[in-house]
Amino acid sequence: MKTPVTPTDLESLDPGGGGIPSWYRDRIIYALAIAGAVFLLPFGLNNVVRGRMGLGIANLVIVGMLALNAQALRRGRALPIPVALVFVPVAAGLPLGIRALGFMAVLWCYPAAMLFFCMLPRRLANFLAAGIVLSVAPMVYVDMGTGAAVRFVVTLTLLVVFTNLFLGVIDSLRDQLVQQAVRDPLTGAFNRRRMDRELRAAAARGSAASLLVMDIDHFKQVNDRFGHAGGDDVLVAVASVLAREAGGDLFRFGGEEFAVLLPGASARDALREAERLRRAVGEGDAGRAGRVTVSIGVAALRPGDTCDTWLHRADAALYEAKRLGRDRVAYAEEALAPA
Repeated sequence: MKTPVTPTDLESLDPGGGGIPSWYRDRIIYALAIAGAVFLLPFGLNNVVRGRMGLGIANLVIVGMLALNAQALRRGRALPIPVALVFVPVAAGLPLGIRALGFMAVLWCYPAAMLFFCMLPRRLANFLAAGIVLSVAPMVYVDMGTGAAVRFVVTLTLLVVFTNLFLGVIDSLRDQLVQQAVRDPLTGAFNRRRMDRELRAAAARGSAASLLVMDIDHFKQVNDRFGHAGGDDVLVAVASVLAREAGGDLFRFGGEEFAVLLPGASARDALREAERLRRAVGEGDAGRAGRVTVSIGVAALRPGDTCDTWLHRADAALYEAKRLGRDRVAYAEEALAPA
């Protein structure tokens, strides 16, 4: 079997509506196909042999759907049957089972509800679980009386409530993991992982975009004078100004290096933005260090640029700004005059 796609970037832990991440559902589908062959297939065959054709066919259809999807996953292909369609025979099989088997079939409502939450977005799973309650409870009432119907409604509702609480904890933990994966813990700016991803996406689109790379001037002197705690205060203060003033996403990708991605910005737009940010930092309060300045390199995306070549040109412009005396902006396109 080809292992289902496992994300290397925790940002891809998007569950598509809350709950179990969508990429993990592939593993669940594969496991369910095996479980279906072991458990549902004998039930289906038994029901057919005993003349309960509707229930038996529903069981066998579920097994067949899961098997087809599992085979596709094994070959690394897209699912041939949408996950939601698997629940059509589930919905048909439950009332048929209750009519044929009584209380024993009611017990299948609980794993069916859990199946919804394992394979579908949480909103849809809640809707289908509510559908089970509303459709099965009247049949339980007719066949088994008021007491059984009340117990069924209460216990299945509690299962849904507890499952939602559990998935809420998963969502919270996922959000924390995502933040830790893509955010710099000190400044709150996006980190190098996120920056590389965004630059690759921008380069692939090929539309207008510009990159600003900046470095806090004489930062080593700040650390030498005020210690690393003082240096951290300066980083936080500068990041706060940049996050407030920048017209694009802010990234921290080195000790005292930051970058701003400006989608849709031409080189001239980026130069104006860089000058504005340089002044904003220079006029701000950097804590114990008082006033600090930044040098900024600007590079507009050019046809054929990759993430690496684009960043390299911006970085080269930054070093040019530092060579020229710091606290200034330099641009990679030497033929372009400043606005």
